Amino acid sequence: MAHLDGLTRQHKEAEEIRNYQGANDNASGVTALLRVSETLSRWERLTKKKLDRDVIFVVTSAEEEGNIGAEAFARFPGHLAGKRIVAAINFDMIGLRVSGQSPLVGIGLHTGKDPSSARENPLSRRAGRIRVKGSNVSFFAGHRRVAKAFDRSDNAVFTAAGLPTLLYMGAVPKYMHTSRDTVGRVDLEAIDATARHGARLIKSLASSHSTLMAASALPLTLPKTKSWGDAIQPAKIPAH
Repeated sequence: MAHLDGLTRQHKEAEEIRNYQGANDNASGVTALLRVSETLSRWERLTKKKLDRDVIFVVTSAEEEGNIGAEAFARFPGHLAGKRIVAAINFDMIGLRVSGQSPLVGIGLHTGKDPSSARENPLSRRAGRIRVKGSNVSFFAGHRRVAKAFDRSDNAVFTAAGLPTLLYMGAVPKYMHTSRDTVGRVDLEAIDATARHGARLIKSLASSHSTLMAASALPLTLPKTKSWGDAIQPAKIPAH
């Protein structure tokens, strides 16, 4: 998953913005998601094989407002009746290398408040074993520097439901949520490396029926939040 929205003039955090691009936050994550989709589709065409599990690509809105799009998907997945979900992987702000370390930080936690819990997450362990040829992507389980970001991004919805989740996130710049978040500041090689790592991870999850983790039925059981109440109704999804 990746969130499509950026900040607008209505956000109290945002400055008065004209031609706001949101290149790193979060056009970079959406780009990676599209690259993963293309990579998996190409693999199926070339090998004439199908992945054993479905891979659902979700581009959310209103992440900046409090993960509202991700929560709507988790609460009201009527268009995915009968499906069970095994893991959630999130791409958010992956366009910048981590200074002095690696192109990206990946954290896979049961809760962002306890970075050590990443060791208990089977998704985190699997991601940590992946090495992508031609890149120097590293995986950091439970990196304290971005633990707060883990709780703010869309993956937090699925973490709250008890699912193993993974967040791909690079360096967090000081100009986040400003008009200086432009395409010229984004590292395209970092996005490419992250997407290739993510594609390998997702393919490994979708190519096997092994009992990597327990599956949870949709809709997910979530605690009440500020953004949703008992009276909320699911949006009608047009038939295709």
